[in-house]
Amino acid sequence: MKIEEGIVEEAKGGKVKVRLVRSPYCERCGICKGGAQVLEIEERREFKVGERIKLGIPEGRFALVSVASFLPPLLFLMVGACVGEKIFTSQRFSLLTAFIFFLIGLGIAFILSRVILKRALKKVKILE
Repeated sequence: MKIEEGIVEEAKGGKVKVRLVRSPYCERCGICKGGAQVLEIEERREFKVGERIKLGIPEGRFALVSVASFLPPLLFLMVGACVGEKIFTSQRFSLLTAFIFFLIGLGIAFILSRVILKRALKKVKILE
């Protein structure tokens, strides 16, 4: 489990909004393009706005998001190239088929990574 630090932005109704403090690990990633990452966590304990807290974030799920983001487009591109090669004699249509399959793979990757990320964020725990 990865430990991250956050600052409470809002706390009401059993939910806490926490803005993550950017770590050196986060600086190298670049997925969120430098924007503040705010998580909404269900928590029974009371927190004050501005309070610094530590969060436990499960690492395995975030690695799975990376795999889900890159693997489907690559696989669909290869499948599309094979399908296009078998169906069409023209290289132009074969490439077009590969491109269309690649776009389908991108869509699947987007949806899949969002679902996995949403589930992973439910497992974030406030440690202190």
